[in-house]
Amino acid sequence: MGKRKLMLAMLMALILTGGAAGAARAAVFYYVDERGVAHYTNNPDSPEYRLLNIWEDGGGDPTVIYLDPQYQVLVNNACAYYKVDPALIKAMIKVESNFNRWAVSRAGAQGLMQLMPATAQRFNVSDPFHPVENIYAGVYYVKYLMVRFRYNYDLVLAAYNAGEGAVTKYGGIPPYRETRDYVKKVNYYWALYRKQAPRFQAEPPAPRKPAQKPPPKAPGKK
Repeated sequence: MGKRKLMLAMLMALILTGGAAGAARAAVFYYVDERGVAHYTNNPDSPEYRLLNIWEDGGGDPTVIYLDPQYQVLVNNACAYYKVDPALIKAMIKVESNFNRWAVSRAGAQGLMQLMPATAQRFNVSDPFHPVENIYAGVYYVKYLMVRFRYNYDLVLAAYNAGEGAVTKYGGIPPYRETRDYVKKVNYYWALYRKQAPRFQAEPPAPRKPAQKPPPKAPGKK
C-alpha cells in the first residue's frame, strides 16, 4: 500500500473510531514534518498539530493537490463550454469537497461543487452526486455569477459561498468568517493550479456600442 493510501486509510480509521465512540464529528489533527510527510491523529501530543476541519474544507492533506483524471477532463470541457478558467473551478472543488463526489455538508450542499438543493433544482440537476451534472451546473452557476458581479472574482466566490443576496446586501464580501476564509482558500489553490496549466484569460464581453441613429432623409423624400 502506498504512503498516500496508508495515510488516507489511517485518517478514515480515526474518523470511524471517533464516530463509533459516539462523537457527532471526529476531531482530527495533523502536521507536516520537515520531510513533507503529513501525520494525523485524534489525540495530539504536540503544539505542532493543527485541527483539520474535514467538513468545511473538504479534508485531505493541505499540501497535496490531487485531481482524478476523469474530473480533469470534465472540468476542462465544462470550462471550455462556458469560458471559465479551469484552474478556478479546480480550486473551488478542492475547497468545497476535496474532489469527493459523495461529499455532503452540514448545510446540505452536495457533490463535487457542493450544490445546495435549491441551486441544483435551479439548474435542472437530477443527480447532484453525478460528476457530469454537478460540474456542469456548478460551472454554469459560476459563469452566471461572473456576469452578474462584473468579473470581480472575490465577489463571485463570496456569492457562491454565502449567496448572491448576501453579497448584494453588504455591497461586497459579507462579514462572515466562513465566507472570508473561503475566498482566501480558493484564491490560494487557484494560484497553485494556474502554475500547472497555461494562463487562462476570461475577459468580460466588450461593451456594446450605442445604437447609431439612421441618417436624416434628404429633403423631399419620404
